[in-house]
Parts: sequence; C-alpha cells; structure tokens
Amino acid sequence: MVVDEVDGGAWVKTCYTLSTYLRKQSNLITNMGETCPKKTNLWVAFGLVLKFYITRAPRIIGFLDERFEQAGNVAPPILTSSWWMQTYVFAPVIAIINETIVKLQVCDLVICQ
Repeated sequence: MVVDEVDGGAWVKTCYTLSTYLRKQSNLITNMGETCPKKTNLWVAFGLVLKFYITRAPRIIGFLDERFEQAGNVAPPILTSSWWMQTYVFAPVIAIINETIVKLQVCDLVICQ
C-alpha cells in the first residue's frame, strides 16, 4: 500500500500496533461494548480501523493515558499529535478509495463506463 511510505512507515505501524493493543484490552471492550476492528492489508478493513480511531478518539486517548500511567510489562502505543493528524487526513482518502473499489466491483458494471 502507498500508505506504508507515510512517515517512513511509522504511521501504518502505529495503526497496526494500536489495533492489536486495543483488541487485547478486555476492560475497554466491555466499557465500549465493541472491539477495535482488526487492521489488515485490505483497504476496506483499514478504512474501518481508521473510522474506529476517529469516532472514538477521546475514549481511546483517555484509556491510553490511564494505561500509560499504570504501564507494566505491556506499555500502550504512544500516539503523537502528528499521528492523529495523519489519521484524520488519510481516513477520508481511504474511505473514497473504498467506495471506488466497491463501485468497480458491481456485477452489472460495463467496462466502458
């Protein structure tokens, strides 16, 4: 994916690390009533992960701040302001790419269109 090159690959790596970390936090899952989507190399799944981060940013930030203070053997990922800015910039772009892919996969689409 092209986004693998953003910030030297650090942005995507943090997206993956955060997804993995949040999926293991049973108390957060219980409080939110849902699990963070799994980050994969599929555009659609990646778009869902970014949407999850953006729509739940205050809860995620609060949870990570709390965990960082109590960090034992597994410290949470550190999310910088530039990481959040990149996330907010790329999420709509990836959403548009996903919409385009879905439209192109419609069975009744004629190639000349």
